[in-house]
Amino acid sequence: MYDVSLQIESDRHGELDSIVPEHRRKHKHRHHHHHHRHCKKKRHKRRKILVHDLDDQSVKVIDPDDLPQRARW
Repeated sequence: MYDVSLQIESDRHGELDSIVPEHRRKHKHRHHHHHHRHCKKKRHKRRKILVHDLDDQSVKVIDPDDLPQRARW
C-alpha cells in the first residue's frame, strides 16, 4: 500500500515535471552551465597563474597585476 502510494506520487511528479518546466529548466540549465563554465575557465586562465616552486616545494599564486612589480616572468 505504501509502495503503491509512493509510485503514484512519483509518477505524478514526473509527469508534471515533464510537461511544464522541462523545457525552461533544461534550456536555462544548459545555458547557465555553458556560460558559467566558459566564464570560469576564461577567468581562471587570465586572473591566476599557478607556479610550483621546486626550491621550497610550494605552489604560489601570481596575479597579472603583480607581474610588472615582481618582474619574475
